[in-house]
Amino acid sequence: MRVLRTVVALAAAVVATNITTASAQAQLSGCGNHSVAIMVEPALVASVRSGLDQFENDLCASGFNTVEHSSGFANPPSLRAYLGELYGQQGRNLAGAILIGDIPHAYQWVTAHSSNPSIPSTSEEAISFQYYADLNGTFAKSAAYASPGGHEYSYDLHGGDVGWEIWIGVLPRYKGDLQQTTAAINRYFAKNHAYRSRQLQRPSVFLEINEHFHATTLTEHDELMAFMRSGPYSWTPYSNAAGARLYFDSPPGGLSVQQGYTDMQDGVADFTVTDTHGYWGASGQLTIATVETMPVKTLFFWSNGCAVGDLDHTDNFLASMLYSPTSDVVVAKGTTNDSGGMGNNSNGFFGHNIASALASGAVFGDAVRSHVNVPLIWPWSLSREFHFGTVVILGDPTLRRMTTYSVFAANGLLNLARSDVTGGLIGTANGKNIQGGNGPTGGAGATADGDFLVRGGGNYMTSGNVIANGNVILRGGGANCGNIGTVQVYAGGTITDPNNCIPLANEFPNQFPLPYVPPVLPAGICDFTGLPTMGVTNGGVVEPGSYNRLNLAESPNDLTLTSGVYKVRRFGGADNGRKIKIDLSVADGAIGNNIIICSLERLNLYRNIDVKLIGGGTAANVYWEIAGSGDSGLGGGGVFVGTMYATNAAANIRFHLNNATVTGALYSGGAVSFGNSTTVNFVPHTVPGAPAFP
Repeated sequence: MRVLRTVVALAAAVVATNITTASAQAQLSGCGNHSVAIMVEPALVASVRSGLDQFENDLCASGFNTVEHSSGFANPPSLRAYLGELYGQQGRNLAGAILIGDIPHAYQWVTAHSSNPSIPSTSEEAISFQYYADLNGTFAKSAAYASPGGHEYSYDLHGGDVGWEIWIGVLPRYKGDLQQTTAAINRYFAKNHAYRSRQLQRPSVFLEINEHFHATTLTEHDELMAFMRSGPYSWTPYSNAAGARLYFDSPPGGLSVQQGYTDMQDGVADFTVTDTHGYWGASGQLTIATVETMPVKTLFFWSNGCAVGDLDHTDNFLASMLYSPTSDVVVAKGTTNDSGGMGNNSNGFFGHNIASALASGAVFGDAVRSHVNVPLIWPWSLSREFHFGTVVILGDPTLRRMTTYSVFAANGLLNLARSDVTGGLIGTANGKNIQGGNGPTGGAGATADGDFLVRGGGNYMTSGNVIANGNVILRGGGANCGNIGTVQVYAGGTITDPNNCIPLANEFPNQFPLPYVPPVLPAGICDFTGLPTMGVTNGGVVEPGSYNRLNLAESPNDLTLTSGVYKVRRFGGADNGRKIKIDLSVADGAIGNNIIICSLERLNLYRNIDVKLIGGGTAANVYWEIAGSGDSGLGGGGVFVGTMYATNAAANIRFHLNNATVTGALYSGGAVSFGNSTTVNFVPHTVPGAPAFP
């Protein structure tokens, strides 16, 4: 990749107002084939320079060239004309603009038309970022129109091609104060970088909190739950995914919206939608005061409350959601007027359309724009400007929702054989391939840093995208294509599909930049200082501590481990039908009802060696870390529970024979290889102190 940083002078001719501005412009190019314009309030440039440089470098690493403009614009038409000129430049491929600080606002007079003649229409004036997103439509004033708020650049007519050419992101002023804004934007750049580098992570869980729904009977509870999960106004495929958290007040069902807000505080989900009433100071039960004092540990926040993003108020709820020192939010969506939703188009409900686009790997801004650019259907079509003219996205619209990996090989082949992986992504890094016959089934998708090859029956089944920085090759019986045709398939190279497993409309060969940027596995946590060099412990109940060998090969007894931390030089067994039992019924003082097992050398659990929970806890409470090289894993027919992490780049996780079952996750610094009919049921760990995985 060849990256160039240049500073040039740009003359932006503004035909509509006969204004010409000359400005210094910094460009970062050679990053990809799309660009982002970054407009920065001049008073902020020096004080946010370091974070802004990191932000632009992160955008470059994600495939976006940047154009930074740091001189002021006198009015909205001059800024719009500048963006229009950038959009029209050959090869620029402007995807969007991010407006930082005090940037001039345009306004629209928008009307909500009722489909019921007995209900009168309602109109209002609101800030319009659509004015900057639609670069070839017309915004004008009718002869009789006068801005109720006295705004010079306020329009009641929007015509021509009204679709959005680009998306708009906003990092607004914070509380109307330059010093607080500087601190807030620098905090934002830091957490944006932490998210991109996977230092700031949350489980890939969808959380929706609906303050409008109330169930008084179990029948009502079931009906409302089904409506939120998969009804006509649901956020499928997020809302009906395994693990989705859906909340409304339902005493008979033991459910409340407060439980949902507790989940948001606890970091249970990365993507949160709230269905509430709203105004500039609150979104339902969430107020400026609450989000600036309580932890907000979700990453993407979508409010369907009215006017939560009304930036005419310097103290603004959506800005607090983004900027609060207690908030992890990297993207927040709201509106600047009394509209919360975005209507239905021919593809369905806006929530479904947004979720579908994000699940297909779209960046946040493109997901919103893709819904806007399909005409609304009746009755929402009566009020297009009311729904779209006042949408506001705070934060960075180039971000994608990251999916947690269930199986990952950092430095070697990921060989699926004929196996099933349910839940999470499977992936590779460092140019390595994914290959296999049948499988996985039901996973969120596959991401190969090299080639993605499915041979044999070609029965690759997935509910998510296939993304390969190399080539995608599907070779198998056309009748056995599974449901791969329901998703998108992206390749940095070619797509070979002789049996037409994928509809042409879903094939995207020769893509650059691809949505897939290989993650980096975190460092291990195990310290093996002071391990004993002698002694063998054969079976029985073993307390947490340090051991030379824990062995099942010569033991007539099963091995029982309890809550706590184990450090072992060598951990293994043989084909003797013994079991490793994990009893988490009694909490450890340091890590509670969890267990961490550290093995300095490779972990060998041969045929018929099972790992099972016998007292409390789930696979989420079990973490295994292997530091040695060579193969670690199960033999055929074995059962394994927990997250297995082989940290060494020369280490492999290997299933020697067939029919093994894993409940947990597998991460290898080297390769991962399955035997036929291996089953992996993804359960991410929640063990305190253990590393968070990508």
